[in-house]
Amino acid sequence: MKKTIKLLGVLLAGAVLFGACQEDPAVKPSQKATELTVEPDTIKAEIALTGPVDVQIKANGTWVVVNSLDWVHVDPNKGDGNATVQVTVDANEQDGEQLAPRSGEISFVGAATCSQTLTIAQAGNEDLLLETIPYKINFCESQGTWTIENKTLPSELTYVWQQTDKYGMKASAFVNQCFTAESWLISPVLDLTKETAAILNFDHALNKGSNAKCAVMAKATDSQEWVKLEIPTWPGTAGEDGVYTGTSWDFVESGDVDLSAFCGKKAQIAFAYGSSDTDAPTWEIQSVDVTNKVGPKFSVPTEDINIRAFDTEASIKVSGNVDWTATASEGASVEPASGKGGLTVTVTVPENTDMENAKEYTVTFKTTAAVETPEYVVKIVQAKAEQLAASTLAEIFEKGAGVYATGELVVKAKAAGNVIVSDGTANMMYYKKNNELAPGQVIKFANADVQDRNGLLQINASEYELLDKTVTPEHGTPVEILTDEAVQAWAGEPQYQYIHFEGVMSSDNRTIKCGDWGIYIVATEGFANKKVCVHGYANGKANESYKTITTTLVSIEAIEGGEPEPGPTPEEATLAQIFEKGVGVYATGELVVMAKAAGNVIVSDGTANIMYYKKGNELAPGQVIKFANADVQERNGLLQINSSEYELLDKTVTPDYGTPVEILTDEAVQAWAGEPQYQYIHFEGVMSSDNRTIKCGDWGIYIVATEGFANKKVCVHGYANGKANESYKTITTTLVSIEAIEGEEPEPETALKNCGEINAAILAGETALTIKLENPAEITLMGSDKKSIFIQDETGAVLVYNADLYTMLSGAGAVAGAAVQGEFTATATVFKGLPEITAAEVGASNITVTNKFPCLSLTIADLLADFDKYLNCKVKISDVAVNDGWSGSDKNGVIAQGETTIPLYVKTYNSSITVEVPTGAKGNFTGFVAYNNTTKQLTFWEDSGFEATEITGIITVKSSLNLEEGATANLAATVNSGAALSYASSDETVATVSAEGVVTAVKEGTATITVSAPAQGIYTAASAEVAVTVTAAQAGGDVTVLYEDKFDWLAPFIAQYAELNSGKKIGDTVGEANKSANAPNVYTTAPFNTEEFAAAFAEKGYVDLNPSDKLVYAQDQYLKFSKTKGFNTGIELNLGKYVEGTQSVDLSFDYAMMLQGSDTVDEGPVTVLIIGDGTFADGSKRADFVSAQQTGEFFWNKAEAKMLGITPNTKIQFLMGRVIQEDGSYNWHVSGAGRFFLDNILIVK
Repeated sequence: MKKTIKLLGVLLAGAVLFGACQEDPAVKPSQKATELTVEPDTIKAEIALTGPVDVQIKANGTWVVVNSLDWVHVDPNKGDGNATVQVTVDANEQDGEQLAPRSGEISFVGAATCSQTLTIAQAGNEDLLLETIPYKINFCESQGTWTIENKTLPSELTYVWQQTDKYGMKASAFVNQCFTAESWLISPVLDLTKETAAILNFDHALNKGSNAKCAVMAKATDSQEWVKLEIPTWPGTAGEDGVYTGTSWDFVESGDVDLSAFCGKKAQIAFAYGSSDTDAPTWEIQSVDVTNKVGPKFSVPTEDINIRAFDTEASIKVSGNVDWTATASEGASVEPASGKGGLTVTVTVPENTDMENAKEYTVTFKTTAAVETPEYVVKIVQAKAEQLAASTLAEIFEKGAGVYATGELVVKAKAAGNVIVSDGTANMMYYKKNNELAPGQVIKFANADVQDRNGLLQINASEYELLDKTVTPEHGTPVEILTDEAVQAWAGEPQYQYIHFEGVMSSDNRTIKCGDWGIYIVATEGFANKKVCVHGYANGKANESYKTITTTLVSIEAIEGGEPEPGPTPEEATLAQIFEKGVGVYATGELVVMAKAAGNVIVSDGTANIMYYKKGNELAPGQVIKFANADVQERNGLLQINSSEYELLDKTVTPDYGTPVEILTDEAVQAWAGEPQYQYIHFEGVMSSDNRTIKCGDWGIYIVATEGFANKKVCVHGYANGKANESYKTITTTLVSIEAIEGEEPEPETALKNCGEINAAILAGETALTIKLENPAEITLMGSDKKSIFIQDETGAVLVYNADLYTMLSGAGAVAGAAVQGEFTATATVFKGLPEITAAEVGASNITVTNKFPCLSLTIADLLADFDKYLNCKVKISDVAVNDGWSGSDKNGVIAQGETTIPLYVKTYNSSITVEVPTGAKGNFTGFVAYNNTTKQLTFWEDSGFEATEITGIITVKSSLNLEEGATANLAATVNSGAALSYASSDETVATVSAEGVVTAVKEGTATITVSAPAQGIYTAASAEVAVTVTAAQAGGDVTVLYEDKFDWLAPFIAQYAELNSGKKIGDTVGEANKSANAPNVYTTAPFNTEEFAAAFAEKGYVDLNPSDKLVYAQDQYLKFSKTKGFNTGIELNLGKYVEGTQSVDLSFDYAMMLQGSDTVDEGPVTVLIIGDGTFADGSKRADFVSAQQTGEFFWNKAEAKMLGITPNTKIQFLMGRVIQEDGSYNWHVSGAGRFFLDNILIVK
């Protein structure tokens, strides 16, 4: 039964069906992608034309591009499944001037629930901006990379600062009482090196105390001194000595905080919270912006502009970043007459024909902005006219580019703006767009502006005098250019020559070729694919790509009897024979048109039926046609005739359809679909509301839309002419007839009255719903994914999943605690077992605020006993044990009550989940009931969804430590409870440990360090062990070199490369400071792509970490790794041949970073990982090295590190740290640029 959804109340006028996808009439809805990813999701474009940039689309269906940015182009703009699209970004310029930086988004859209965004940010002239934003964060979304440093944390507290979705970063030292505490929230390093007037702004609230011990601090990275910043506005009431007491939760703006002392440097800021045992305020920070106030700028050069008498244009450059207007004096005009920022305006004046006086014009530029000089006046001085002595065209060719007067010139040929003129001494082209000249007219120039174009002189857009006479052009004897050789010979020495050419015209009537080469003309008509004879003026250099020379026509005519040789005549075949033979070109006998729908035509010759497809054809049933060249192709497993030309015979017949095949059940439809053929069928079923689909059950037929049968039971006769669409469970049919079956109307629509009925209908397979809720349904969650809305009443709950619908409902006032009511229709589906609404016709009149949050208190056993009843419901399950913990990155968890368990899945969006719930914790869970296919589970949406009553204490510390005698290392242990840690050594004769966790190696041997933390608050006590191995100190004296590579083994390959490439040298990017230095790929360039090079590479112990992308490049005795656009690699060095036993060694190497087109240094650090045995001196297996290179600088950096416990099983990896993920895996395609150079690897003992 078809169900519709109607909600109580009045719908908003103009309400529409909301979905995430643009409709493409050629794509059926269920074919659209429900899973879609875009990589990369951000393109950083240079000012110049950028691209095409490859963007990888992964999709399980069709998708389209929604692009409102006229400066960004995507090709293709739609597709089906996985694809690579190319994104091109126009140059951020106008008339050669750089524009302000710009950014925007384009969307890749699949089904209603599926869209992804690609952000394009393009560089520009930042001088055009009134302000720039070096840094920005909203703490309500995440903590970002800000760190917390607890300088004083009492044992009663586990934290001071915490991130919340509602209030941002929140600091408090009050837990039932005030505590003395000091905790700093510290920013990442902010790059202010290019800023001149940086300011800090933030929103903050202060309550329950004063700011007496709170401050905002800043320091330069090259200094250890923190400086207190003056904050213009504090929340609360002002007291003595600038102390404010906060009494509300209202956020206020801080005002502009001066950071000018840190401009030109890199710096950090910190929000320093302090409290006492009598004053412990709550301080909340939301958004933080660092901006650079550039200020308004406006200038125009005021020097006089001198132009020639016949010049009619002058250019003026406007600089600045404000709005302005331009006004020209009488007789002149200016374009554009207004603008913003830096642009070049064009001033147009008439030609000065006065031989006695020069002319003057002015242009006044004004702005209303507060600048030092708001008005500029520019004078344009146009010289008086001069009488030039006339020159012949032959003389002009001798003298070259310049301004000349001419004698009388006859127009000899014309095509569009190209005009060939002659004075008898030579021919020349005059070009002016939209000129109205014609052959035989006579003109002359007083000021012919002659310029060089494509190696030929031509007169450009000059004003001419049209004389009152005409002549018959004398073309003379043409030069015969009849062969490829002749065309190429002429192209080698271009000139304006009258030529004779013969060849075959292209189908677009533009190109005529005698072989591989030919001529290009302004399009003409009527000669497509014919052999023609052409006379005209060849007037341009050869186009090497198209192998043509441009020619201005004088005449063209078809050569009788010179038609191109026809191809072989197709054999005539019956349709039955065609089906036997398969794809090909055939002649047919007479074919009767049996049925037609849009471009689909079913034809028959009595032996078989076939479909002929041609868009826009005007055939009708009963007409008779035949084909001389029927192009038969396979489509969807069936042969059809594609877009071929037919002969319409002068007769009609009554089609004889014969007895139809009865296809009246689901089984019959599927049986036919298993062996598709063009069959005349009889079918009965109910027509869909869009008059396209007719079904007898789950299966049916699809037709070209008709009218008047929506939701009626119909009888259909037609030709089934396509394979089954498995998604829609239909076969395409070309109609012969359709009629309603009287007395068999489908059952009337039934409205669904509550959430329980809605879920039941969706689970039963209904997709088009009418809802009329008898009672308001409460919104229990507006999901952080900006797509999910949960609606619940006493009968159950419904999930609404649609990004556009979420946005619309949010705008209409939908929040958690509001209710949905009124009438609406909806589209629904079951996704992985979970019923959900994917589109709905609903407006603001359907939303009311009730401030109720229905939440069902259940046990896990109660839930599992009647699971479907509670689908999508918000439930609270108290006193649970966490059998498997979860977080924003570890999304799968399990909770239990006794022996009864249920899995859960974390729903995250932009780090919306920041809480980490550890295994072993106990507490109360609040979430939503869901399916994952057949798995019953709960979903976790908000940090507040778990109220912990007990959390297992967990100490984080390295599990082992290798030290030489006398060496020390800090264990840097932390505990999630924040409790004070204590340390103990199992054998202090081997290793001791201080109260701060610093281990000192005493003598050779092993010991165990135990780290302990007491129970604190809801956290249990915790302990962890560190295995310490102490080795004997290395004796002083001579250094033993275990491994050394100066990369001089590259020398013979470099020499061979030069021999193979005519002496071409391999570049030295770092030494020459040359970004464009030659760096051949060792995988694709000889002699590096040889077994000899691979053997030499392996002999040095190297392995490419990402060989499939082929990203290693040769330099002058060193190597380069990786390339831009997210392609990265590194190398691994196997020490098996170079180390014996267990060693402590020193590693050193030289490295440098590549520079980008903007001279920005590629993103580091260069990272060294120890794989297998051994650690660095600090006990870790990772060492990061940050290059000292600044913008535009190339030089080598020296890296040094001590490694302990190295054995033959040790491997060392050199790579960019940016590819290493949090879980330790490598993402070789992390976006951005991370190229580096490596040289002089040395390992010594």
